[in-house]
Amino acid sequence: GLVAAGWWPQPKFDGVFGKATIFANGGGTMESRTGEPITSCDHILTALFEQAQAQSGGWDSFVVLGELWHPTLPFPTISCDVRRHRASPHLQFVMNDILPVEMVTERTYRDRHADLFAFHAVRKSDALQSAPAPVGLMATAMQAAEDYVKCGGYDGLILRDPNGLFIPGRGTGGETIKIKPRAEGDFRVVGMADLAPAPDFRG
Repeated sequence: GLVAAGWWPQPKFDGVFGKATIFANGGGTMESRTGEPITSCDHILTALFEQAQAQSGGWDSFVVLGELWHPTLPFPTISCDVRRHRASPHLQFVMNDILPVEMVTERTYRDRHADLFAFHAVRKSDALQSAPAPVGLMATAMQAAEDYVKCGGYDGLILRDPNGLFIPGRGTGGETIKIKPRAEGDFRVVGMADLAPAPDFRG
């Protein structure tokens, strides 16, 4: 399969996607997958900014893609904490990818993963985690995904092509494959409609 072909298996953290943009002139933003601002995680933006300042030499604006997550909280609680407009300093940011602010690069995921580890190694922060190195599989990818879900804190497995380039969109180039024992998705609510009351068949 793909693992035998050299793809990297990584646990999929059961959190909420976040896109953090950190600007070289100060400040930053966190957005959801659909572009809505996330205002409950300023501590993560601060940690990323301080991490960048600790790098040797100058640095440019950059983007980090990851999961807003907590090791012991269930997903519904994490999701609620992310979407409310109150500080949630207990949440962590699992950094999966690092990109130029233009989100255009010729660096492979292998190189970007190394960039993340080098970025994170300079200064440790409780708010930040690097994407894990490839994990060994003792069973099929689906069985491994199910085992991670049973551990808690994860909702499956990710297979990444280490030689894959970043292509904007949700894995449209096939460079990332998510394996989950259960189906789910992200949806934007565009409207609401009143449903007709159920008929009353009582006499």
